[in-house]
Amino acid sequence: MKAAPDCATHAYPGFRGERLLRVFRSEGAPLATVVLLHGGGFVSTGMEAIAPAAERLAHRLAGVILVPDYSLAPAAPFPAAAEDAHAALRWAVGHAREGGWDARRLVVVGVEAGGNLAAAAAMMARDRGEPALAAQVLVRPMLDPSQSSRSMRACPEHEAERCRAAWRAYLPSGADQVHPYAAPLASLRLAG
Repeated sequence: MKAAPDCATHAYPGFRGERLLRVFRSEGAPLATVVLLHGGGFVSTGMEAIAPAAERLAHRLAGVILVPDYSLAPAAPFPAAAEDAHAALRWAVGHAREGGWDARRLVVVGVEAGGNLAAAAAMMARDRGEPALAAQVLVRPMLDPSQSSRSMRACPEHEAERCRAAWRAYLPSGADQVHPYAAPLASLRLAG
């Protein structure tokens, strides 16, 4: 039986100053280096909420899972969290040698609002030329502030209102609602 993954906390340079990032690692050569972005509708939770899942994932992958704390709205609306997500990817690559993980197999994973941020960070990496990603995984991602999908129309009203409130907090400016890093589903450039 594998030992429980080790966990260490580091600081990385976020959009508006230093942010925290937890690194979960298990024994053995990692299959991938994963940056895991938590959900919470852009406005709540944090890396503590997803820590148990990160620990299980590190154990199962025999890998390295990095969980960044990112800026939350409404105190820090778009683009703060998306920029923090991209900064965490860059930190992962910049600290790979000293951390002992493989930056060539860098994967960004996001859950709900974190899925939006994972998609935005992947687009930023493509547009800015770094870092190179091996993959992105989006779990129930919030990709469309217009909430016009069939699944949004079918969800209970209290859930739909919770999502609308989260989007309003994250994107207080109407112009931001069409920015590809804020609304990845509406982007015309998804290649790469």
